[in-house]
Amino acid sequence: MKKILLSIGAFLLPALAFAQNDTQVVTLLLNLRKWLNIIIPMLIIVAVVYFIWGVIQYVVMSKGD
Repeated sequence: MKKILLSIGAFLLPALAFAQNDTQVVTLLLNLRKWLNIIIPMLIIVAVVYFIWGVIQYVVMSKGD
């Protein structure tokens, strides 16, 4: 987790250092938030579908005994 935060910090450092005003940083953070609001629900849907698929496979395999 620490490496991820350091990577994100290293990625955002130039934007913070060369920002003439804070509107660029705010715009960057708003865009990041917008993308995360799209990606996170999609990942949750994929995880739920994968879990249900695993349950279905478990039930089907147990009926073979």
